[in-house]
Amino acid sequence: MSGACAANHSTASGACAANHQAQGERERFFAEANGGFEVDRDDRPAVAGPSHSFLLSVLDAGGGELLGGVSWHAVDYGGTLGCQAWNIGIGLVPAARGRGVGALAQRLLVEHLFAVTEVDRIEAGTDVANVAEQKALEKAGFRREGLLRGAQLRGGARRDLVHYGLLRADLVTTDEERRTHRAREGAS
Repeated sequence: MSGACAANHSTASGACAANHQAQGERERFFAEANGGFEVDRDDRPAVAGPSHSFLLSVLDAGGGELLGGVSWHAVDYGGTLGCQAWNIGIGLVPAARGRGVGALAQRLLVEHLFAVTEVDRIEAGTDVANVAEQKALEKAGFRREGLLRGAQLRGGARRDLVHYGLLRADLVTTDEERRTHRAREGAS
């Protein structure tokens, strides 16, 4: 498997940074990367206002090829920082699927968010039929927490989502993971 790295669309420096905002390329990417799990368009007013989402490209570390994108936005369960979480998502182009890219990109995003923010919880959800993403989330360290019944509307039908969560305390859970984490940090 080729390595993957995330690059901010607005970043112009670094080996893995790239701007993929060409006319029509963004729409083509999202059409390919949704993997058949795109929600139905709904022109009715939303109950809540839009939340601010962030997006990073997932690029092949070797050649800089666009493999997909990861996104995240804040969710609030009580109005304080201690009650907030990040909700993450991913979309991969068809050629990048089945290579471990999703698990790696999501794990790197988790590590980044825990390193640069004080939020102690990260969560994700995926369609019950998206077994590949469920496996990728579990490989990235997420724990299956439950089922959200009828959470999305696709193809005119209500679809259930599997909900996953990962706490900062879950990030390093085994002795081997602790050793690996210490080695990355330069500690003994």
